[in-house]
Amino acid sequence: MKHSAHVFLMLALCALLTSCPQPGSYVGDLQDEFEVALGFPRSRTATGKSTINDDAYVEKAYVKVYNSSDEHLPAVDNTGSDISGVTKLTKSGSTWSATVKLVGPASGTITFEVWAVTSWGMTLYAGDTSHTVGSNGNSITIPTEAANAIRKVGPAGGYIFYDKGSSSEGWRFLEAAPFGWYDGATDSRGGHEGDEDPFFQWGADYYEVLPSAGATAVGTGETNTTNIVNYHDALGTLYPELGDFYSNPRNYHSDNDGTVAAKVCADYAMVNGGVTYDD
Repeated sequence: MKHSAHVFLMLALCALLTSCPQPGSYVGDLQDEFEVALGFPRSRTATGKSTINDDAYVEKAYVKVYNSSDEHLPAVDNTGSDISGVTKLTKSGSTWSATVKLVGPASGTITFEVWAVTSWGMTLYAGDTSHTVGSNGNSITIPTEAANAIRKVGPAGGYIFYDKGSSSEGWRFLEAAPFGWYDGATDSRGGHEGDEDPFFQWGADYYEVLPSAGATAVGTGETNTTNIVNYHDALGTLYPELGDFYSNPRNYHSDNDGTVAAKVCADYAMVNGGVTYDD
């Protein structure tokens, strides 16, 4: 009887052992799942600059993982990710974060690379950080910094030549007009084929614009343009003996055809990505 009980106990113990999953080598510290958040930037060269967490231009953010040999460690495709093997972060409140679930367990030192893009596809922020698997838990904070926007294609389709660093007063980037921006049939030289920038006269030479259009600070060009346009619109009132400028341009300058470069720019509008740009 004692012998039978002993055999039964051994069988029960074996059944219990074989029915339980074997513990992995990383018990208490998963090697394939990490919590990632985007923290403060590496540096802020001036106050008022936007960060990846408060920049309204950031539409999507991604994180990619590499091993110590710079080989991509693919992640399980998460909901909403449009890049295979790469995790898409989501924004909650003022923080971008994500749970990175790798296809297989990682070991050693791995690197998390993050980047954020605008609605028109320009990378605006990027950053990376290294993490030793099994050390300091699985919570990762990745510092980021602004990517260079100069000479990149901006929201209106032109090349950015100035980045203010944050949005204020309705703008952040200054762009050079994209190639072929003007689709008018003629310019002041009598012809335009759409494959070159047009040429327009300044307007009424030798007359002083009031209010002044001589501001030189970055961002004051729009005010200068407005003052130039308003000035030409009012010339007929200022000089009634010369008549309306647009109808009698040669009364103001013998070679003038009635066009004003500032007015062409002020009246211009284009649609890019479904958005109208008229500034």
